[in-house]
Amino acid sequence: MSCGQSSSPARTVFIRDVVNKAKKAFLEGLQKGEISLPLVWKSTTGGYDGKGVAVIRDTNTAENLPETPCIAEALIRFKNELAVIVTRNPSGEVKTYPVVEMEFHPEANQVEYVICPARIDASVAEKAR
Repeated sequence: MSCGQSSSPARTVFIRDVVNKAKKAFLEGLQKGEISLPLVWKSTTGGYDGKGVAVIRDTNTAENLPETPCIAEALIRFKNELAVIVTRNPSGEVKTYPVVEMEFHPEANQVEYVICPARIDASVAEKAR
């Protein structure tokens, strides 16, 4: 959910019933120009701490991806990545927590720091919450 904020266009590349053909379909999509580089490849399951996420800048890197359902997002330039935890209790009451900012290791693609509150304007934080 983007809450009115800009986000990267995303495309579900593979679905579970074609997992055995996923890598082939992905590579064919690259060759046909249906999928553009660079992109961020995200496994739809089992991703954590940098696992299941990769920045793909060329087809050689794409050749080494695991055979799994995934989502491909256009790689975009952005100032910072933000997150908000939203909860809802059984009666429907919704609560949001302060916006956090994440800094990633440039090579490992893992979160190195979570900064709370995020270093953003109050108006941006309000939109995010």
